[in-house]
This record gives sequence, C-alpha cells and structure tokens, in this order.
Amino acid sequence: MRRAANGEQGSALVEMTFVMPLLILLAFGMVETGMAWRNAITVTSAARQGARVASHLGQNLQSDQEGVLAVQAVMGDEMPQVELVIIYQANGSGALPASCLTSSQNGGGVQCNRYTPAMIANADDPTKWGCGAGSYDSTWCPSSRDNETRTADHIGVYVLYQQEYFTGIIPGTPPKIERQTIMRVEPEVE
Repeated sequence: MRRAANGEQGSALVEMTFVMPLLILLAFGMVETGMAWRNAITVTSAARQGARVASHLGQNLQSDQEGVLAVQAVMGDEMPQVELVIIYQANGSGALPASCLTSSQNGGGVQCNRYTPAMIANADDPTKWGCGAGSYDSTWCPSSRDNETRTADHIGVYVLYQQEYFTGIIPGTPPKIERQTIMRVEPEVE
C-alpha cells in the first residue's frame, strides 16, 4: 500500500508541473487585463474631465490650459505615459481630424491645438498660454470659439496613453489607449 501512495504523489507532482505554468500565465493575464481596463477607464475619465472644463470655460483664455490641467489631475501618477492631448473643434461626426495628430491646425475646417508631453509638463506656467504669439494655444485661440446659444462650437478632447505591462511577462510592445470626448461650449448667458 505504501508504494501506491508514493506513486500517486509522484504523478500528482508531474501533473502539477504541467498545470502550474498555465495557471500562472492565466493569473498574469488576468492582472494585465485588469490593469489595462483600469487605465482605459482612467484615460476616458481624463478626456471627459478635460472636455468638461474646456467647454465650461468656452472663450476664456485659460480654457485649454485648464482643460490640460484637468487631464493631469485625473491621470495622476499615470501622466508620464500620456503621449498627446489634443483639444479640437468637433465637426458633425465628432471625429478627430487626422491632421491634428501631427500638428496644430487652423484652417480648412480644421481647428485644433496639439499638446505634447513637454507642453503638458508646463501646463501650470501661465506665460505659455493665453493666445499670444508663440503660446501653446495660439493656433486655435479659445477667445475665437463660438459660444452663442444656437451656434456654439463643440470641443473635443483627445488623450493618447501608452499602456505599460505590469508583469512584464507578455512579449511585444504594449498597446496605446486612445479616448476622446466631445462637449458643446456652454453658451454665455447675458
């Protein structure tokens, strides 16, 4: 009888060596999926908050600055992975104009301000904002936005985030998370 029990223990050990790596891989996959899901929710919230602030401030010269600061506040410690924030005039479809991904635009029906990590790092410096020559938001100045009740512009905020793998077990480049939110500029009440 003792030999049978020892033989069964040996086979259980062999079975465990086959199953354990799969269980560990499954657990790490669940951790990575959970982290990606959490980050996607955070990026969505950041885009919403940025759009909410920018649309509320409308024509205020600090509209874009405060929108970028709102994105920073929501992202918190994840802010270094944000590669791009774009504040743009949303058209009928609400889609981000492709040309805004490469540079700020003003003309041809495309209006957008593109903010890189270096610009975002200076979001709290008031000398970099305010539509003056060379300011970050001079391409599509907030004071030029329509805030009339019937014709108010729609502002979109796009956030591009570079996901990082938490466990390091998954090979390859982590995916990027892109989110955008569109809100109507709040009309000025007289």
